[in-house]
Amino acid sequence: QSLAAVGVEPGVRDVSQPDLLVHAYYRNSPPAYVIHVVNEAYNSDDDTLQDRANAEVTVRRPPEVDASWTLRILCPGRSPMPATFEAAADTLRFHCPSLNVYAVAVFTPPV
Repeated sequence: QSLAAVGVEPGVRDVSQPDLLVHAYYRNSPPAYVIHVVNEAYNSDDDTLQDRANAEVTVRRPPEVDASWTLRILCPGRSPMPATFEAAADTLRFHCPSLNVYAVAVFTPPV
């Protein structure tokens, strides 16, 4: 399914978090809504990224995803973390507990 079909364009900036780059897509088999979140809070003084702990992410909600789905956050070097999210009429909102370089949020339907 195309990004346009789920209302998300590649490389969308979360306007509430200007240093985040978000790339999302819906996967049909097995079904999942996958969101890559990239930290772009680059500090040129010491050539590092500013850790974005508990960064809030808001994306458009595809029609398939609702409050019955589950969310896991995957970060490098850590075990997958279950997370909560808010599902509004047209958006999903969640927090990345740790965001040094990137995180992947995976929404999956109930089994």
